Amino acid sequence: MRLSSGYSIRTAVVAMLLVPLMIATAFADPMSRREMNARLVAAADLVDAMGGRESVVDQINRVIPLQMMSLQKQFPTMSAESRRLIENSLRQEFMSGVDLLLGRIAASYAHRFTTEELRAMARFNRSEAGRKLREQSDDLQRELREISQKWGEEIAKRVGERLQEQMHKPPPLTS
Repeated sequence: MRLSSGYSIRTAVVAMLLVPLMIATAFADPMSRREMNARLVAAADLVDAMGGRESVVDQINRVIPLQMMSLQKQFPTMSAESRRLIENSLRQEFMSGVDLLLGRIAASYAHRFTTEELRAMARFNRSEAGRKLREQSDDLQRELREISQKWGEEIAKRVGERLQEQMHKPPPLTS
């Protein structure tokens, strides 16, 4: 749907949402703008140091085949040509949005950390220890999930046993 000015409603909504940010930026003192720009640069460097682009592209490459399998199940008579067109369109759309996504991720970091903190995190992520942490993170997260799950099961078992004991205890004697 178009507005009388020729802009879409979506464009107008996005513009309205950005107005408070633009006003805040316009009235911010020069040091704050310089600091925010420095933070954004440092945050973008951090996202790069953390392998942000590679991670997003890997995720896209994992998601698209899953989406295509789901589509094939929904539309079993879909032709190979239609499948190819859809898959290529998905890939193009996802890939064309990577820079925007990385910018939004960097902005999120920039709002939470100082320039020096961002630079320190980038240095760590480029260090041997940082690279090792990134390499091990998937396995580590899986292992930590298992540890947490077992811990929760152990607690549930102990609570269940305690409740059973309480339920089978004879009532206290009263006079």
